[in-house]
Amino acid sequence: MKKKNYFLMATIFIFFTTNAQPVWESVTSPVDEDLISVCFIDTQNGWILSRTGTLLSTSDGGENWQTKSLNNGTYASVHFTDQNYGCIVGWQDSSFIQLSADGGITWAYSYHVRAERLNDVYFFNENIGWAVGFKDGLNYVLFTGDGGLIWNEQYYIHVVDGELFSVSFRDQMNGATCGADGMFMLTNSGGTNWALDISIPSLGVDMNSVFNWDLYKGCAVGTSGTALYTINGWAQYTETVTNTTLDLYAVSADTTTGILWAVGENGTIIYTPNYLLGWGVQYSGVTENLNDVQMIDVDDGWAVGDNGTILHYHIGSSIDNVKNPNFSIFPNPSHGRISIEFNKPTPQSELMLFDITGKIIQQHRVEENMRSTTIDASSQASGIYFLQIKNSDFTITKKVQLL
Repeated sequence: MKKKNYFLMATIFIFFTTNAQPVWESVTSPVDEDLISVCFIDTQNGWILSRTGTLLSTSDGGENWQTKSLNNGTYASVHFTDQNYGCIVGWQDSSFIQLSADGGITWAYSYHVRAERLNDVYFFNENIGWAVGFKDGLNYVLFTGDGGLIWNEQYYIHVVDGELFSVSFRDQMNGATCGADGMFMLTNSGGTNWALDISIPSLGVDMNSVFNWDLYKGCAVGTSGTALYTINGWAQYTETVTNTTLDLYAVSADTTTGILWAVGENGTIIYTPNYLLGWGVQYSGVTENLNDVQMIDVDDGWAVGDNGTILHYHIGSSIDNVKNPNFSIFPNPSHGRISIEFNKPTPQSELMLFDITGKIIQQHRVEENMRSTTIDASSQASGIYFLQIKNSDFTITKKVQLL
């Protein structure tokens, strides 16, 4: 007799399973430079920054892109608060900050106490912002309250080699910054005081990106597939199951649903609607490193990476629906023998059964033009599992309950 697992049977995992599901689709880039940062203020207006100083901008949701060459240097991050006001950080001989008040057409340098590097910039509104990096071998944070005209260093405990890579605030007072070797600091005073979280550095991995939203939730990702999640403002955190050992470089969320996406090495894109269940993989179609991601909402997002890689997550892909079959499962719930019927002849695909941790239980080949197949899962414990059909053009996943 199968052992009942009522926790698994009661768990709900959200998947996008209809023919109208969003997909990640490659967008033709006007440059082949490594793209390092992306910022959209809505579905139409966005900017993408290359590591070597080319700024791409769009006002029509990526249908057309304008390019602007900036001054020589190594560029790290771009952030716009509206269609006019933007900020860029990076370094050349030392750190630089550039401001724009006309949507990125013109840029002016902003004075600050120079550092070796500035790696990230975040503005809560057009006046209040922070930039983080590395100065004199120590972690470094700058603050502005006047839109970037004046930047002040925020003093707090210093950590040798504690380079900071990312900064994110949930409101004007509460934020976090993370960096090398598990460096992680918190503030509830807008950065007037920062506290070193002594538990997270014990990870010993670089934390590359942090994203905070609503009153308490946040996620941080880093090397070797590390992903941390909090529901109480980083008072505690959970190290989630990502099912990858590849480096993760950026994380973003749809703040309404709390669904998370992270991107990283070798075209990796993972996502989770529930951090307790681990992360699933989404097909990116690329092998280049993905350096940044921003989700505008649950059905719209952008990821950028090396060699001019631009990916758009949206409904209404140009992929021909003839290549994108759906399928039915019956019976569901099942005692183990599961029939799968495709709504149209399928292209050659893989059919996989996996558990809620992402472990593949069975894998079958679906031959071209196949209309139905059957799998036997009677040896598996009772609970919630997932059936997935995928090839290079699509991935469709559905929940199945085993009794």
